[in-house]
Order: sequence, then structure tokens, then C-alpha cells
Amino acid sequence: MENIESSSATAESNLLLINQLQVALDCFWLLFGAVLVFLMQAGFALLEVGCVQKQGVQTILLKNAFDGSIGALMWWLIGYGIAFGYDEYGKKGGDGTGFVGEDKFALSGDYFRGSASGTAPDLATHWAQWLFTWGFCAASTTIVSGAVAERTSFRVYSAYAFSITSFIFPLAAHWVWSSSGFLSPFLEDTDKLVSGCGVIDFAGSLTVHCLGGTAAFVTCVMVGPRIGRYVNGEVCNLPQNSWEFQTVGTLLLWVGWFGFNGVSAQHLTEEPLAAARAMCNSAIAAGTACITTVVLGVLRTRSVDVSLANNGALAGLVSITGCCAVVDPEGAFIIGALASPVFYSSAIALHWLEVDDVVLAVPVHLACGVWGTIAAGLFVSQEGYAIAYYPDRADKCCGAFYGCGGDQLGAQLGGLLVMTTWSAACIIAVMNLNRFLFGRLRTLPTDEDQIMDASIHRKRPDDLMQEVAAGRPVRSGPYIPRNKSKGGLHASSASSSSNRPLPGLGLPIETEPPAERQSRTGDRGDVKVEDSTTTTAPHTSIREGTNVSGSPPVPDV
Repeated sequence: MENIESSSATAESNLLLINQLQVALDCFWLLFGAVLVFLMQAGFALLEVGCVQKQGVQTILLKNAFDGSIGALMWWLIGYGIAFGYDEYGKKGGDGTGFVGEDKFALSGDYFRGSASGTAPDLATHWAQWLFTWGFCAASTTIVSGAVAERTSFRVYSAYAFSITSFIFPLAAHWVWSSSGFLSPFLEDTDKLVSGCGVIDFAGSLTVHCLGGTAAFVTCVMVGPRIGRYVNGEVCNLPQNSWEFQTVGTLLLWVGWFGFNGVSAQHLTEEPLAAARAMCNSAIAAGTACITTVVLGVLRTRSVDVSLANNGALAGLVSITGCCAVVDPEGAFIIGALASPVFYSSAIALHWLEVDDVVLAVPVHLACGVWGTIAAGLFVSQEGYAIAYYPDRADKCCGAFYGCGGDQLGAQLGGLLVMTTWSAACIIAVMNLNRFLFGRLRTLPTDEDQIMDASIHRKRPDDLMQEVAAGRPVRSGPYIPRNKSKGGLHASSASSSSNRPLPGLGLPIETEPPAERQSRTGDRGDVKVEDSTTTTAPHTSIREGTNVSGSPPVPDV
């Protein structure tokens, strides 16, 4: 009898230990994913630094730092509670709204501070979930920063960042990802499911990318294009800083995307297959879209463009994000292949509409986010749905191409309508409020002509290197006064290797800018600096597929 009792106690102890190990592993998985997702902020920063003009780099870096910082503050105070707080809507007989969470604000309550029955591993999982989801909030915010670079007032952008992290994204996340949102597939009361299925958005094609892409489009339209970007209906090339930064940023984003998509299967011990499928399908879709986009560029311009490779990979990643765990590999291949023309055609359309999107965030995030959301209603397999969601609904809620009818596709289209309308309406309201409070959304025209860094940071990017070259003591830093310079704003030539623009993307009809800037010579102390910015950026005429600037052409293929 004693042996039986001892064996029973040992078994209970082993089960408890196994449970604690599972919770600890899931917690580590979430923390690992949080690091990968936040790494995407570095990728976004490098990508945007590569796309803007050299003199706008500091402002872009500051905006990206503020994205994460403002996001952390607002996600802690109210965002997480709105997104994942308790709401009775999803319960059977519940009378909640399905619109907003009601607790978990400022990491408070038994979920985070413990209770008499709480255990340390259980609490750790909630903390890890907060950190992981914060990265998604920051990512949705960052999408806009590059799109409206070089002309948007910093205080206006800061107000936008506060708005999207405090209520715009959190409410959208509650609707789709919580167990009680009115669009969610996780409702306990299945009678309340949209189209009987709920919206599939495994890692955020809809909630992150459509939301952020819509915000980017509306903001670009309201702020207007950069000075000199569109002249007499023609698109003028503006120099970009570095294709090296663009490519490294893209690769960092790709690495971070494995955490973004794969770790969205948050319980590794319960759904390892969903995590593995998500990562593998992400790689397939991204690689396919990268190659296909480059091929489209070659067919149109007879030249290979690294920017098309970068944006093609991102287009594939955005498109697969919402359904990465629920489609089969052949579905991921098709989604990635079709992401390429979706991106390419929408980028061309932007220029015909004269919408100036510096980093092509709208084609990548909005257009491909829409495609990825629709693709979930077409390519979700029964096996994939059973693995990532509910086996008992797999025969009803799989994609239209797998014989399940249009229920899931209808849910996806309904989610698209809600999300894009919500994002557009909020951004229009926020921008109009900013215009009312501050009088304008842009920097002053004189500041914009001199580029953002000089107007916001009151320093020239080349001052430090000029002082080092002259052998003078370095005078740089927030608390060290600087001597005023009589010279021009930028000492480096626009055609120098450090400021060489990318070849044409193969998207709009390009022309020479209306006038070249005149050379200026400035005295900086005992060093005479020729500030020459007269060289027009080399670019490609897309209609003719030929180089029109006199610079060496990109090799034909």
C-alpha cells in the first residue's frame, strides 16, 4: 500500500515538473520571438536610411527610435489591456461588445502580479506575451515613418505614433487576435463567428500590414510629395543614400520575420508543427517573390535592380504572414509568385497618382497585405487549418480552392473592409487634428529644401568629418556648442560614392529634375570646402528602358 502511495506521489511530482518545463519552454520561445521581432526595428531603420537622401538620415533614425519607445510606453499603459483584456463577448451567453478589452492595463492584476493560486511560470508566460506582442505594435507604427520621410513634421509624426500605439492598433488586435473580438476565430460561442469561421490572420497580414499600410497611404496623400518629386506630371528621381543599407535592412527584416511568423504559434510545446510550417512557408514565399519581382523588372527595363529584389522579398513575406501556418508549401509558392505583380503594379499606380512613398511601404504592406488576407480565404488547406486552429471546423473553413466554398473568403473580405476603414478614418482624424493644433503637417518649405536633418537637429551630417580632416578638435554632442558655419549645408557631392543613388526601380516614367542645384563654396574656419551638389542622380528612363543621365548603364541581362 505504501509503495502504491509512493508511486502515485512520484507520478504527480513528475507531471508537475513536466508541466513546469513546458511552461518554461513556451516562455523562452516567446522571449526568443520577442527579440527577433524587435530586431525588425533595426531592419526597418537600415532600409529607410538607405532609401532617403543622405541628409535625412538622422531624422529617420530618430523616428525609428521613437517608434519603439512610444510603443513600449503606450503598450504598457493601455495598449495591451485594450488588445488582450477580458471581454465577455466570446463566451456563450456573454454580453460583451467584442470591441475592447477591459483589464490588464499597466501590467496589473493577477495575470502579472500573482494571486494565491498563481505560480511563477504561469506569470512568466503573461509577461513574455506582453513583450512579444509589443514588437507587433512597434512594427505597425514603423511602416509609416519611411513612407512620409523627408517632409513630415517630427511633432506630427510623434502624435501619429502615440495614436496608433494607444488605440488604433490595440483595438484592431482585440478584434482579430483576442478570444473575444468580434472578428476572431477563437470565440467560444461559435454562433458569433463571422461567416461561421472568423478571420484568419495568423501573424498579421491584416492586423499589422493592412493597418499600417493604409495609414501610410492616407498620410502620404495628406502630407503630399517631396519638393521636386513630381514636376509637370513627370516623376523625378531624388538621390537615395545607400543600396547597401537597403539590402542589409531587408535581410535583417527577413531574419526577424521568422520570429514574427513562426513564434506567432505561441505555445511551442503544443503546436510545434504550426511553428515549423510558418517558418518554412515564409522562406518559400519570400524567395519566390524576390525572384519573380526581379524577373518582372528585367522584362520591363532589361536591367537587374537590387531594390526590386529587396522589395520583392518583403512583398512575399507580407503576403504569407496572415496564412503562413495554414497553407501548404505549394500554396506558399503561389502566394509569393503573385505577390510580385501585386507589388509591382501598385507601385506603378502610386506614381501615376503622384503619391510619394519614399520606401514603397504602400505597395509592400497595404497591397500585399490585402493580397495575403484574401489568399487565406483561397489557399488554406484542411490539414493546415486543423493544425493551427480547430480540427472540427477544418472542412468548413478551409480555402475556396480546397473545396470548402466561400465562407472563409467571405470572412476575410469582411475583415479587410473593417480594418482598412478603421485605419483610414482614424488617420484622417489624427492628421486633421494635428493640422488644427500645429497649423501644418509638413516642415517649412525652406527647411524641407535644406533637408530635415539641418532643420531638426541643427547640424550638418558632414561637419564632424570636416573637422577631423582639418585636424581640429571634434566638437560634437548635445551639450557642446558649435561655431556657426558660413558654408552650404552639405559638403559632399550628390554623386560621391557615399551618396550614390540606386538605379531606377523600373516603376514610374522618370525625367531629369527641373533644375540642378548650383555649386556653392563655403569657408568653415580654416578649411575651404566646396559644397557641390550639382550632379543629378543617375536614373533610368522606364518607358524606354535606357539610361538618360549620362552615367554608366546597369548591365543588361
